[in-house]
Amino acid sequence: MKIPSSLSPKTPRVIPYTLPPSLPGSLASRDPSTVDFPSTLSSRQSYLNPATSKPLTPFQWKVYDLVIKLPRGRTTTYGAIAAHLQTSPRAVGTALSNNPFCPKVPCHRVVAKGGEMGGFLKEKSKGLLVDQKVQMLKEEGVELVAGKLAGTWVVKGDADGLGEWIWG
Repeated sequence: MKIPSSLSPKTPRVIPYTLPPSLPGSLASRDPSTVDFPSTLSSRQSYLNPATSKPLTPFQWKVYDLVIKLPRGRTTTYGAIAAHLQTSPRAVGTALSNNPFCPKVPCHRVVAKGGEMGGFLKEKSKGLLVDQKVQMLKEEGVELVAGKLAGTWVVKGDADGLGEWIWG
């Protein structure tokens, strides 16, 4: 039986991969100064997530209001945010996976317990988007060893109650 030439094996071509603007990961490469984060109640009530055309929930706004305060080079965990908001880490992860304000609301600075990366922009644990999260953290000076945060997690008496990683 002869295989049609259209189905015969060919030498695969290597095509460089970049995130098209329509993919969620491209949100992370935006300039934060170009991202409008509504701060008034009226602007929040009229805001529709561009990806879903639905309004954000009050819970999502609470998560984003906390995460936007994380400075460059600082990380926290889904669990710490959950404890602060008296909810579950999974709920925090779900809110962050739908973050339309990335990178102004720096969801890449939120990691799983034990320093694992967790997900990023709806990607669960490994892949192109999580690799982008790792790269963003490295560019901010966050130390990683074998794909995990280096150091020890402590919750100090800081005002936001979100704790921090102590390097070394």
